[in-house]
Amino acid sequence: DVYKRQGLVCIKKNDKYGFIDAKGNVVIEPQWEYADDFVDAGGQWVAAVYKYSESEVIWKGFINEANELIGEISY
Repeated sequence: DVYKRQGLVCIKKNDKYGFIDAKGNVVIEPQWEYADDFVDAGGQWVAAVYKYSESEVIWKGFINEANELIGEISY
């Protein structure tokens, strides 16, 4: 998988999503209500992360490997 080649794997803990590296170290603490895998977006690895309200997406953001928000969409 693309994100595994980059070294980050999505995990779920206590109903929150985060990411670990290839050695199992937590790189991004589970804090997102949902997260997609990291993908190469033109030379930068990004993952989409989500917040929900009553099972509807109310916010979608894009983070880099340092968990920095690099873009967002409000619904």
